[in-house]
Amino acid sequence: MPAFPTSGPVTLHVKFPAGDLDITATQREDAVVEVRPANPSRSADVQLAADTRVEYVNGTIHVETPERPLSMGRSPRLEVLIGLPEGSRVDFKTASADARMAGPLGEVSVRTASGDTRISHCATLDVNTASGDVICDVTGGDVRLKSSSGDIRLREVYGKAEIVTASGDLDLGVVGGGATVKSASGNVRIGGAGESVQVKGASADVTVESITAGAVSVTTASGDVRIGVAAGTSAWLDVSSLSGRVASSLEQSDRPADDGAKAEIHVRTLSGDISIIRAHA
Repeated sequence: MPAFPTSGPVTLHVKFPAGDLDITATQREDAVVEVRPANPSRSADVQLAADTRVEYVNGTIHVETPERPLSMGRSPRLEVLIGLPEGSRVDFKTASADARMAGPLGEVSVRTASGDTRISHCATLDVNTASGDVICDVTGGDVRLKSSSGDIRLREVYGKAEIVTASGDLDLGVVGGGATVKSASGNVRIGGAGESVQVKGASADVTVESITAGAVSVTTASGDVRIGVAAGTSAWLDVSSLSGRVASSLEQSDRPADDGAKAEIHVRTLSGDISIIRAHA
């Protein structure tokens, strides 16, 4: 198991086709890498593990497998276990490997076709995936994420969130810096937003559980829209549906209150229903 002395956070580049990546970031003064075959009795897995390059140069760790010709059979699989100092940067590229990243990391970038990604805590997050699911508990900064059919669950984002998805569902717990979302048919749920929210969808249902200030703009063709307004927040409504129902349980007023938070809600949908409610405390 290669071990590299470090003087702080490092940069990690990992690239392999299939298997499992397990990264743990802790308070430590070295980085360790273990590459092993997913199935020790399968010769292709054993050979790929033996051919994997592991090196550390000027604060950067490279863990990469050689390029192999396309095959109709099952891809060789690896198990890659890595221990890093807290705050390290991770760049991961794979076809179908699953990734688990625990502990506080710095910038995290993931490019995957079908592998699932689970991250506990990172500074920023940049993911591009086809069908892999993405879960991240806490992101201290911004999130940029593109997905075709993978589901997305982000619990806390303290920066801005920019998300594009086709058919995968999005569950965004709390976003502090505002959110921009484009979804074709994947449903969108945003728990709370401190700044503006913009959602564009085709048949996606959109739910914003609670807004306290700023502007919310939702445009859909056939998806239903439900928006909650936090207690103490005045909301200016500009909502319409061509053939769907529109309902608001907010108390009506000719003008907003002089004090207190203020929000704007803009919703346009062709056949979707629109519901504006007072959010639960």
